[in-house]
Amino acid sequence: MRSHLTVSGTVYSEWKDVCKRLTGEGFTTRRFVHLGLPYGDGSKVMKKVLVIFAAISLSAGVMVSQLAAASSRPPANSAGTNTYKTACVSCHGADGRGSALGRSLHAPDLHSEQVHRQSVADLRQVITAGKNNMPPFGNRLTKDQIDAVTKYVRMLAQSR
Repeated sequence: MRSHLTVSGTVYSEWKDVCKRLTGEGFTTRRFVHLGLPYGDGSKVMKKVLVIFAAISLSAGVMVSQLAAASSRPPANSAGTNTYKTACVSCHGADGRGSALGRSLHAPDLHSEQVHRQSVADLRQVITAGKNNMPPFGNRLTKDQIDAVTKYVRMLAQSR
């Protein structure tokens, strides 16, 4: 465990580097953070400090939101994902919950219990032969593409 002096020395040296990059001058003394401004002009110093703090906070918030979004998505299945994007997204939507066109055609939400209850073989059959308003894709997609998109749809159904 590092001592208080080591930690404060490290923080001081990192802060000094940040100030130097901002102004090209850095600190003039250890006790006063000088950002190229005359002594006594603390409001300008605080504005720079707050801008730096806001930028760091915003960056951290963006990273956290991206991590949260990534954890809510099903695992990547690149072949299935690519096939889904080219053949299915126009009706089922990017997230599988349905696009406006898909809802007008009564395409099911791929996260729904109705889809979740179907076996892999049933899903494969629907994709291959079509059902209700869904066209058949057996003549447009290869067997490997159908298998990959079936696995992808199954992952969407399980990530309700």
